[in-house]
Order: sequence, then C-alpha cells, then structure tokens
Amino acid sequence: MGTHVSSPLRSEGSKSLLHYVEAGDPQARPIVLLLGLGMRLEEWPQHWIARLAKTRRVIRIDNRDAGRSPQYGPDQDQTAVDIWMKQDAKSAAQATSYTLYDMCDDVLDVLDYLGITEFDLAGFSMGGLISQLVAATAGDRVGTFVQLASGDGSNNVDGQSEAMQRMSRLFVAPPSDAALRQFLIEDAIFYSAGALSATDDLVTEVERFCALGYAHGGAARHALAVLGTDDRTDYLKRITARSLILHGDQDPCIAAERGRRAAALIPYARFELLLGVGHVLDADMLDLAAKFLLNDTAVGD
Repeated sequence: MGTHVSSPLRSEGSKSLLHYVEAGDPQARPIVLLLGLGMRLEEWPQHWIARLAKTRRVIRIDNRDAGRSPQYGPDQDQTAVDIWMKQDAKSAAQATSYTLYDMCDDVLDVLDYLGITEFDLAGFSMGGLISQLVAATAGDRVGTFVQLASGDGSNNVDGQSEAMQRMSRLFVAPPSDAALRQFLIEDAIFYSAGALSATDDLVTEVERFCALGYAHGGAARHALAVLGTDDRTDYLKRITARSLILHGDQDPCIAAERGRRAAALIPYARFELLLGVGHVLDADMLDLAAKFLLNDTAVGD
C-alpha cells in the first residue's frame, strides 16, 4: 500500500489535532476521507484504501470524539438518547458542546498542519455532512468531492424510527461486551438492508472493532451535533468541486431524497441512486467513488 503513517495526538497551540492515518505516496495528490457517527477510521475497507493508495496520498481522519482523536465528554449520555428520539433540534442545539462547523474546522486544522493546499474529499454519512462544509469552506482547494449516503445540509433527520432507535441505544454502554457485539452485528445487518448476514467474517470484523473500543458518549455528541447544527444548504451552493453524490434506495437512516437534493444544490454535482443498497459502505458504491476520485473515464462528469 506504500507508506503508512499514523499520527500521534499533536497540539497546535493549545488545541489538539485529530488523529489521522496516511497511506500511499506522500508526494501524490491527497484524498481525505471522513466517516460517520461513532465510526473510526479503521472501518474504511482496507482493499479500497489500497486501491486509492496505488496512485494517491490517502488521509483517513478520526472525527473528534471517535477512534484515537480527542474525546469531549463522558463515555455515555442518556440525555442525548431522549433528544435524539424526539428529534428535538432546539434541545440538541442547547445541549451540544460543538457543531458540524467545529468538526469542519478540525479537518482543516489537520490539513493546514500537514501543509496540504489542494486535495480531493469523500465523506460517508455524518462524514458527508462535515465534508460538505469542508468543500464549501476550502473552495477551489478541493478538486473532487464524493458524498456517500449523506444528507442535504438541512438539520432534518428523517430516518426510519428503528434506525434512530438503533443509533440511540449505543449512546449508553450496553450491559456487557457480548451485548455490544450483538448490537453491532444486528445493526450491520439492519443498515445493510439485508445485504449482510451474521457470517463468520462479519462477526470477526465486529469483534475487531469492539477490541479497538467504541466511544458511546462520542456517538451521542455526534448525534447532538448533527441535529443541533443549523441549516447549511447555502453552503452546498458554494461548493465548486466536481462532485458525485451516491445514495442507496434502501437507506434506512437518511432518505435517498436527501442525497438527490444535495446534488441539486451543489453546482457541479451528479447523483447516482444504487438499487438495493442501504446505509453501508457498499462495494458498488465504493467502486463508483474510487473511479470518480481517481478520475477514471468510466465515470463521467
């Protein structure tokens, strides 16, 4: 995969930088990758990272309150459960200790620290929301942007009630490690819209992530940030990057219409609806994303 550099937590003045991992040629054009609520950078499929890293510098970043990035509070939050399930944006705005704007600034701080002026960008779910703000703020520094299974810049969260409940039950630590593993297996199957099943491979993958650690309080604060950040649709109109918006038609967390609206708001965007795909890093979705990021002629503008 080429060079592989893992950052320690660094400080720039009094502010800690996010944790990041690099792969590929450090002199190549960077691709920056951001993940969703409660996720850690190890959840990007390794074979996909290897594909990008053959010709590009790939930078995966742990959002604040996830993975090895700084934590911003206790490791569970029952209050967030109630706010999330009621979809109470006003209470979320009052309760949140940071917003998606802060999470965007975190990413730009890492890129400034690394001296990166121009880059391409991809974000999944909440990572897509953060990426929208990064692309809008960075302007022509971003050449290509891919949004995977994400929203339209509004703070409306209109996922299925079961999806909302499954997210919120992880804002508080389950009674045992075994319960956490079972929740994550069940959730993976549900979010995939039935594409996944409880195979040995899935169980092994979940056990690996559990061993790395799950930040329950971080996931809760991510949810409050998503719900409590104000409307950002005007930011989408400022994105100048060549953009591809990918969404599954069976996504139980974010309605596909949100992705379609995002593509309508972003000036140079095209929308692809993937049939039978849920809220997962689907193989076909990642294939389209890679082709677009690598400027493969098989995927047009």
